[in-house]
Amino acid sequence: MKLFTPSLIRSTIPALFLLLCAGISICKAQQFGGHPPSQRWRQVNTDSIRIIFPPGLETQAMEIADISRALQVQTRGSIGARGRKISIVLQHQTTSSNGYVGLGPWRSEFYLTPLQNNFSLGSLPWHKSLALHEFRHVQQYSNFRKGVSRVAHAIFGEQVEALVTSAAVPDYFWEGDAVYQETLMSEQGRGRIPYFYNGYRSLWAADKKYNWQKLRNGSLRDYVPDHYQLGYLLVAYGRKQFGDSIWAKVTNDAVRYRGLFYPWQRAIERHTGMNYPTFRSKALADGETSLGGAGDDSLAIYASGSKHFAGDQLFPVWIGDEEVLMVQSDYKNIPAFVVHNIRTRRTRSIRKRDIAPDQYYSYRNGKIVYAAYAPDLRWGWRDYSGIRIVDVNSGKQRVITIKTKYFSPDISADGRRIVAVHATADSNAVHLLTVEGSVPVQVVPNPEKLVFTYPKFMDDPVFIVAAARNLRGEMALVKLRLEDGTMENLTPWSPHVIGYPLVQGDTITFTASVNGSDALFALKGDQLYRLNTEALNAATGNYQLSVRNNQFSWSAFSAVGYRLQVSSAAPLVRSCAPS
Repeated sequence: MKLFTPSLIRSTIPALFLLLCAGISICKAQQFGGHPPSQRWRQVNTDSIRIIFPPGLETQAMEIADISRALQVQTRGSIGARGRKISIVLQHQTTSSNGYVGLGPWRSEFYLTPLQNNFSLGSLPWHKSLALHEFRHVQQYSNFRKGVSRVAHAIFGEQVEALVTSAAVPDYFWEGDAVYQETLMSEQGRGRIPYFYNGYRSLWAADKKYNWQKLRNGSLRDYVPDHYQLGYLLVAYGRKQFGDSIWAKVTNDAVRYRGLFYPWQRAIERHTGMNYPTFRSKALADGETSLGGAGDDSLAIYASGSKHFAGDQLFPVWIGDEEVLMVQSDYKNIPAFVVHNIRTRRTRSIRKRDIAPDQYYSYRNGKIVYAAYAPDLRWGWRDYSGIRIVDVNSGKQRVITIKTKYFSPDISADGRRIVAVHATADSNAVHLLTVEGSVPVQVVPNPEKLVFTYPKFMDDPVFIVAAARNLRGEMALVKLRLEDGTMENLTPWSPHVIGYPLVQGDTITFTASVNGSDALFALKGDQLYRLNTEALNAATGNYQLSVRNNQFSWSAFSAVGYRLQVSSAAPLVRSCAPS
């Protein structure tokens, strides 16, 4: 008797292929050889938390421990009183800005290099933002081991417990609840940042009525806000209408699988008196009422008439009277540098971008400079961000630095010098380099331990302008002397987020969050102006303003992507500095 017939072999090939793919995925997910053996570690060990960190991060470790202990006392009523001791590892050699809490094993890791994009996560010190958000996940896991979830843990261990718990509690609640906590317990948090609401504001402005399954699961053809934004709206509505303890009650029933089938939906109905479809519809309607509605500006009308996602057009810069350089991408094409002619509406490609954490770049006199990601070939928890220069005419690219951690570079008018932010988990400094080598010729002093973002050469190249964050979580636009670090505030320190400065002659343009929106500003001498964009885009954020011969170009968020906006009619209105 043949054990392996041809038909049996053919039928098992697809299953074996899937198992092989799963095995590859699992192996790739493991961080074997994450750090060299010479790496030394220290710890802060208390009865409720252990912080594991490399030398030099003592201050951050103590502050994370203090924040975590305070949160356990102050916010446990909204999720449950149980607490489990956890180990948190502070990863300091990756260029990613992230964090997670997980089971199997029970641990958390913080990736401590801060983002350059001030608008997406705000201006609080990055390790504090991580502590506020991630410790909520610690509280969630600590209070979700009940009923069926507890039985699953006792019999099968933490990984099956994670599966059972995640099946009972949707991912939008995990993240929405954590965003709510970071907002409630700080002066910022994503719930206070206009950028966070761009997604749903854009859908409401374009009157796009997606069904629940699409909002819940996303789309491969249309832009759909992620589960962080969806979850925040639902969590905030629940606490607003039914009190701070509502989600402690709902999750308590859900993880116990009370009602067995659809435990989350049944728990919401039990504690709110509404069925699940009614609750989520009212939550989204409440968000639309408080945050925005249908729009009649030109961008909303364009998005409303577009059937699917049109693509992103980011960081537009004038390179001629009729040509704009920008980064363009969509769901079918990776980001590329392109030149768009506003008269003929034709676009020509220069080259694809290398992989990078964001799409930021700088341009001057035919040269593009940007930072790109590079992994370490040996150590899994170490990676780099190096500088690249692209010639706009030829499309050829030069690698300027390797095995460095440079971000948001700018190139001088003569094309010989580069200024960039050198950022690590425990330091932030502006470096001046030449285009010939990766060794900095000048490290600008930073005695106040500010976090600099988006430095730009001024017309006098001994000065730069940059957006800066201080230890209190405030931001300002500053002018910095490269030689000695002497600093002058161009705007006062304030909780308002500032970013994307661009120097154009005697004018500095930038974006700042004011009165619930991300708006465009221009600073001429001592006078500040705000670009009135209401006719073109009033509902969502406007970013990356460039000016040439009284023509304005910028990128505006819409329901079909970031779209290039060009206007010679939008007026500049005198304004006060964000404060």
